[in-house]
Amino acid sequence: MQLKNIFAPENVNKAAKSGEGHAHLYVNGKKITRLYSSWYYLDNLKPGKNEIRVSLNANNHQVLAHKGKMIEATQIVEVPATKK
Repeated sequence: MQLKNIFAPENVNKAAKSGEGHAHLYVNGKKITRLYSSWYYLDNLKPGKNEIRVSLNANNHQVLAHKGKMIEATQIVEVPATKK
């Protein structure tokens, strides 16, 4: 059985409800924004290695977990230095 989860911006800051919520976007450990769709344009990353992390969260911002493990993904993005 596959569960369907949806982004629900209209219910942010309300009680947690199974199957809905939003994501949090972090860059280098700093929370940048909430996400309510499957895409986000991320610009102005500093040259060098940048850690991008996205966590799934319930309406009340609690992190979502599966079998005791947070549902999140992390990726390192390397931005080349600009030549002047």
